[in-house]
Amino acid sequence: MPTQTKPCQTCATPFKIASEDEAFYKRMKVPHPTSCPTCRNNTRMRWRNFNSLHNRTSDLSGKPIISMFPKESPLTVYSSEEWHGDSWNALDYGQDIDWNKPFFEQFHNLHSRVPHASLLHYQCENSNYCNLAFNSKACYMVFGCVENEDCLYGHIVWRSTDCTDGLYLYECELCYESTDCISCYNCDYCRECRNSNDLKHCYDCVGCHFCFGCTGLRQKEYCIYNEQFTKEEYKSRLASNKLTGNLEDRLNQLTLETIHPHYYGYQNEDVSGNHIYYSKNTHHSFDAKRCEDCKFLFTAQRFNDVYDASFCSGDCEVSYNCLSIGNCQHLICSQRCHDSSNLQYCDECTSCHDCFGCIGLKHKRHCILNKQYDRATYENLLPRLIAHMTKTDEYGKFFPEEICPFTYEESILSSYQQ
Repeated sequence: MPTQTKPCQTCATPFKIASEDEAFYKRMKVPHPTSCPTCRNNTRMRWRNFNSLHNRTSDLSGKPIISMFPKESPLTVYSSEEWHGDSWNALDYGQDIDWNKPFFEQFHNLHSRVPHASLLHYQCENSNYCNLAFNSKACYMVFGCVENEDCLYGHIVWRSTDCTDGLYLYECELCYESTDCISCYNCDYCRECRNSNDLKHCYDCVGCHFCFGCTGLRQKEYCIYNEQFTKEEYKSRLASNKLTGNLEDRLNQLTLETIHPHYYGYQNEDVSGNHIYYSKNTHHSFDAKRCEDCKFLFTAQRFNDVYDASFCSGDCEVSYNCLSIGNCQHLICSQRCHDSSNLQYCDECTSCHDCFGCIGLKHKRHCILNKQYDRATYENLLPRLIAHMTKTDEYGKFFPEEICPFTYEESILSSYQQ
C-alpha cells in the first residue's frame, strides 16, 4: 500500500502513514492515528508530572508525604510504600461497563476513586525524593531515574553512577553538569560527548581523554581548546588555573568552527531522528537506545517492535501508544505499567495480564474497569468493548487531557514546549 497523507486533527499539519505503519496498525488491530506524531506525544506528555512536587498527607495513614498530587487534588493519594503494600485492594473499586457512556468517562470515574501512589517508585531503594524512578538506589531529586546509583539532581539519567546535575545521561559515571553524554567517566560541564573520560568543558568529543575546552574531537587526548599538548604540558597548563578567563568566548568560537554531525548517534543501522544509539530500523525517534523495529519513540531503551512510546524505562515489545512502561509486552494505550502483558487502557498496573481499563491492580488477570471476570466472560466482553470505543471514536487514542489529573504547568509538556 502506498504512503497516505492526512491532516492532523489537532494541529492541521499533514502527516504520513507509510506502508510499514499500515502493517503495524493492522497487526496491532488498532485504527490509524488521527493526529500527527508530535501531537500524539504531546498528549502523552500531558499525563507525566516529573518534578512538580507537593507537601501533603497520606489519605491512608495521615502521615506527611511528598507527592506529585497537591493537597487540593480530589484524588485519593497514598505514600508509595502504602500504595505498594497489602492494606488495600484495587478490585474493591471495580465497576460494571456502562454501554451507554463513552469509555473515557467511565475510566475517569474509576480514576477518581482508586488510590494513587504519591510518587512513582518501582524497585528502588533509598530514593524517596525521586519521581518516575525505576531500579535505582541512593538517588536524590533525579526525575526520570532509571537503573542509577548515587546520583543527585538530574533529569533523564539512566544506568549511571555518581552523577550530579545531569541532563540526559546514559551509562555515565562521576559526571557533573553534563548534558546528552553517553558512556562518559569523570566528565564535567560537557555536552554531546561519548565514550570519553576526564573531559572538562567539552562539546561533541568522542573517544577522547584528558581534554579541556575542546569541540568536535575524535580519539584525541591531552588537548586544550583543540590544540594538542604533551601529557606534561597538559597537566602544567591545567594546574596554572589560567584557562577559564575567556572560556565561554573560546568555546563559542570553536563551536562555530566545528563541523557538526547531521544527527547524534552511534552504532546504528537504518535510523532517523536524533540521539539514537545502538539501534536498528528505528525511525522518527529521539533519545532511543538499543531499539529495533520501532517508530515515534521519545526517550526509550531496549524496545522491539513498538510505535508511539514516551519516557519508558525499557524491555518492551509489540506495544503501541504508551507512556512510562517497563518490561511489558503487547500493551496498547497504557501508562505506568510494569512486568505486564496484554493490557489496554491500563494505568499503574503491576504484574498484570489480560486486563482492560484497569487502575492500580497488582498480580491480576481478566479484569475490566477493576472488576474481576472469568476468562470466558472477559474474552467475550473484550471485543464488545473495543467495538463500543470504536463507535465513540475513542479506541486507539491515548487518555485525553480533559481527564488528566495534572495541570499543564505541572506536566512535563510545559517544560518541553518552552
